[in-house]
Amino acid sequence: MEQYGVSFVELPPVVEDLNRPANAWPRDPENPNGTWSDADGNTIVRGGFAIWVTDGDENVGDYGPIDLLQMNDSSRISIVEEWWTKRRTEAFGDVHRSLFGYMPEDSQLPSVE
Repeated sequence: MEQYGVSFVELPPVVEDLNRPANAWPRDPENPNGTWSDADGNTIVRGGFAIWVTDGDENVGDYGPIDLLQMNDSSRISIVEEWWTKRRTEAFGDVHRSLFGYMPEDSQLPSVE
């Protein structure tokens, strides 16, 4: 980050961080800057960008099973060649967009000087 001229602000101690989750506390009272926990036992940590992250499932999307033989237009795959040439690419794209999102068109991006 330093190569790009980006510097990090000095973060307050974790116990004084106004952005800390209200329902969290240090796992080890002797080390309040270490790992935190909540009532459900989830691990909560503060990253370098002052973002609090939990390992809980409440923010995880609902990813149901994927029918690998049904195209998005509801047509069914009936031969191996169709799966390799059509459905495989379509399924890969669906999973990629669901997990990682997508890159907007250049016209939607902000200008950077």
